[in-house]
Amino acid sequence: MPAVLFYVQHLLGIGHLTRARIICEALAAAGCDVHLVTGGRPVGGATPRGVRTIQLPSIHVDDASMTPLLGRNGRPIDDAYREERRKLLLAEVGSTRPAAVVFETFPFGRRALQFELLPLIEKIASMEPRPLVVASIRDILQRRRNPEREREALELARRSFDAVLVHGDRRFIRLEETFPFASELDIPVHYTGFVAPSEPVPLPRAGERCEIVISGGGGAVGFQLMRAAIDARTR
Repeated sequence: MPAVLFYVQHLLGIGHLTRARIICEALAAAGCDVHLVTGGRPVGGATPRGVRTIQLPSIHVDDASMTPLLGRNGRPIDDAYREERRKLLLAEVGSTRPAAVVFETFPFGRRALQFELLPLIEKIASMEPRPLVVASIRDILQRRRNPEREREALELARRSFDAVLVHGDRRFIRLEETFPFASELDIPVHYTGFVAPSEPVPLPRAGERCEIVISGGGGAVGFQLMRAAIDARTR
């Protein structure tokens, strides 16, 4: 069976990891040998069925500034910590010999993880046969203040990637609306639709009260949204 290595790094929330777990479980059900490499803090809940999970030394951030990168001891990571993660990641791709490698967000984000992702790209390029390289991205990307950063992402995608999976619906929002160089991508861009569990969890009955549900997604910075929604309710 073909091996697939899926790299995911959740930093502030768990949305990316949740989506990656669902995709990996579906790949395993389709007959792939799936290896999920995760680099964030361990998260509870059911692990994806039929998927081997590899936990790198964890990295997280404390707020939406996304800096500094903090290690498992809660302090900023150093070069030794980076090297430990890099060695484990490269060893995993070397032993797995995947037919495809999927990068969550990168190169359209996760720039702070280049210390391990660029060496991984180089190793993949040297493998024979070379694995398929795919970017797995959400439908709305975070816009960069510096357009040169987006240009760098474009060039890396064109040089080293074979396809982009956009986990959304083009009728709702298209990639070019949040990535201005999308028209210059000369690799296939596939809209997968929204990723969700195959059997949605049934919602409890609301009863006779008028209720409002507020969601901050899988992130840890939803307080302002919740406060605004609570204030709006009285109006």
